[in-house]
Amino acid sequence: RTADFAVARARHAAHFTALAEAMEPGVMGRDQRRSVGRLLTEADNLRAALGWALEQPAATTTARLLRALQWLWISQGQFNEGRAWARRAVLQARRHGDRRELAEVLDVAGWLGYLSGDFADAAPLCAEAVELFVALGDEPAGSRAKVAGARARLGANSLATAQIPECVALLEEALAVRRGQGVGFGAALALNALGE
Repeated sequence: RTADFAVARARHAAHFTALAEAMEPGVMGRDQRRSVGRLLTEADNLRAALGWALEQPAATTTARLLRALQWLWISQGQFNEGRAWARRAVLQARRHGDRRELAEVLDVAGWLGYLSGDFADAAPLCAEAVELFVALGDEPAGSRAKVAGARARLGANSLATAQIPECVALLEEALAVRRGQGVGFGAALALNALGE
């Protein structure tokens, strides 16, 4: 029956969203081999969950999946796939998402664009993500970290397009926040971009 199939798809998407979020910390950490291996084993299920999420009238699950899977795509050099999902997610979030979901999706789309070398496409996405995160303020907790991360990505893109004063200001601000929060990985990314 159609109703049963719809329920099954929703449960499937919820399960694989939870799996992606659980594996995400390990993708760029000490547990990389196991985390990446598990996610790659479930690649078709994750694609099916993303496809289902993009058909929904809200962008909540899409934003969660995109955020959780970005480092998998980056670690595997799967920029084309990640960007294809991100483009669709941006369209969905503009139509159906709230401002936080749109900010999350734009942030991932901009980062994937930057890392794939499409700086012209990445710049407005990164800039809009920063604007939205700043406008959202400090609620819920963690927003300051999101602003810092988005600024670091915009700063890195500014570096790639030789906008040096803007780049340095954005990266120094992101570095200060990341150091203040004890976020070593985020601080390392900002330091790397400043070094470049």
